[in-house]
Amino acid sequence: MISISSKDLRQKLPQVIQLVKSGNVILLIHNSKPIAEIIPQTQFHSLETAHEDDIEQAALIDIQEECSPEEKAYYLSLGKS
Repeated sequence: MISISSKDLRQKLPQVIQLVKSGNVILLIHNSKPIAEIIPQTQFHSLETAHEDDIEQAALIDIQEECSPEEKAYYLSLGKS
């Protein structure tokens, strides 16, 4: 297991994502205390219980900085059909 501080997580998120995609489990440390584990999706047994709205909201947050307003409107319209 790899440990990372919340500050390092913010600064190195792309690298952390790659580590998790490669199968690593990340222990998140905040204020000198472990607060969470970031685990690969393949190890997440209750993924089927995740609410579709929560997944969609997370995806929208991920693309907010990468998309134009027109692209955002298009993606939002897809969910309304």
